[in-house]
Amino acid sequence: PIREALTSLVQDGLVEYTPNRGFTVTTVSITDINEIFEARIFLEKELFRLALKKMSDAEIDQLEEHSRAQADPKSPEYAETFLEFNLKFHMMLAAAGKNSRLLWYYEMLMNEAQRLFYMDMMLHRNDFQWGHGHEGIIQALRNRDEETGVKVIADTLEKARKRVLGA
Repeated sequence: PIREALTSLVQDGLVEYTPNRGFTVTTVSITDINEIFEARIFLEKELFRLALKKMSDAEIDQLEEHSRAQADPKSPEYAETFLEFNLKFHMMLAAAGKNSRLLWYYEMLMNEAQRLFYMDMMLHRNDFQWGHGHEGIIQALRNRDEETGVKVIADTLEKARKRVLGA
């Protein structure tokens, strides 16, 4: 089971294997960070557009339930809670577009992005304030406002990119 897990992490690019040396966690470069955020901006804007056309009000209500972590930001378990709620929110929004291939690509990308979230949270443990923009996305969905939703996504991700690069 451990070898299978490590092989899966190698396939995800999170771990690398060197013969006769073993497994090591891959590093995250500035190029990696920029590419992950560029890909997220590209995909999330298009996934939002698809979701906007297909989501019901009930689905938007359900998405809102996953829009924020219900935990104290100062508590030790906040990082895990935040990461879990944030991933659920983004995957639910992506799934609402009802395109299984885009969802598959996006899930791979979000697995890489989770690492950046965690890194930022650990570096800014005492003043963590990730501006995730979920409220703006939900409001744009409720208003059926594509332009605002796309702008919120782009602005939020650009701020996050700058924060991670400044870490």
